[in-house]
Parts: sequence; structure tokens; C-alpha cells
Amino acid sequence: MSIFQPPDDPAYLAWLDANPNGYVINTERGGRQYVMLHRATCNYMRRFPPFIGPSYIKICSTSLDQLEEWALQHIGRAAPRCNAPGSNCWR
Repeated sequence: MSIFQPPDDPAYLAWLDANPNGYVINTERGGRQYVMLHRATCNYMRRFPPFIGPSYIKICSTSLDQLEEWALQHIGRAAPRCNAPGSNCWR
């Protein structure tokens, strides 16, 4: 599986820059309450730093199928796709 969990904000931002056609799951660290699937180019993926910390992590992949499989295995359900106003994520 080509899944990348960046350890910190610089690694995450570098991954976004290197993989503009990739995908990102934003989720709670160790939790299953909040999960959202974004495209790497989504406006919200760079909007509210810090991006990785005690509360949230990012799971990244260039494969949508593999990222969706990761969500099922680790969160127990599919990750809903971002539809935030002005995000330009899936449109």
C-alpha cells in the first residue's frame, strides 16, 4: 500500500507539493469520530495550521482506492468526501 502518514507539518506540506493529484484523509488521532477525504488540492488542506498535532493526523496517498481501503480498515467506515463551501475539492 502506498500510504504515507506525515510525521509533522513540513513533511505534510512537502507531500502536498509533490503530489497535487493525490488524496488526503484528515482524521482525529486515535479516534473514529471525525474523518474527511480531500483531494490534495483542496483549499482546506493548507488553511488551518497546525495540520498535524495532538488532535489530528493526515493520511496521504496517490491512490484513491488504497486510501478508501485504509479508512475501512482503520476507521471502520468510508471517509465522506469534503464538500465544504469554496473548497473546490471534488468539483
